[in-house]
Amino acid sequence: MRLSGIGTTLLGVRPSDVEDESTATEWFTFIYLPVVPLARCRLRFLPHTGSGFSYEILAREPLHGREVLITYLNGWILTPIVLFSPLVLAVREVWSAIGLPESWYIPFLAFAILWLIVALWILLDRHEAKYRSPKLG
Repeated sequence: MRLSGIGTTLLGVRPSDVEDESTATEWFTFIYLPVVPLARCRLRFLPHTGSGFSYEILAREPLHGREVLITYLNGWILTPIVLFSPLVLAVREVWSAIGLPESWYIPFLAFAILWLIVALWILLDRHEAKYRSPKLG
């Protein structure tokens, strides 16, 4: 369970196999960033109404080093770059230092904020869609 980005969550979820089982790694997160991998689990997602998801842990498995590394890269490097790179240019000092036209600053600032909102929305939607049972859509 995670509250305000702090707690445990499943990351690295693999698609369900023919037996409707999946694997995922349980992580301790801080401010939604993966900090420590706790366990690799074989699990089955259960039907769930509303937001969120329910699952049943079937077995514990050894952690996969490659998956842990990919999760760290995605969580600590790639996702922040995608989310916040437009906001770096929106800092007035950076904008001026690069020599971009002042008349473009306000429209770009609006774009950068809209970019952050839409990117977060898409990422959260994809994250939740991974856990939905194929039977529920």
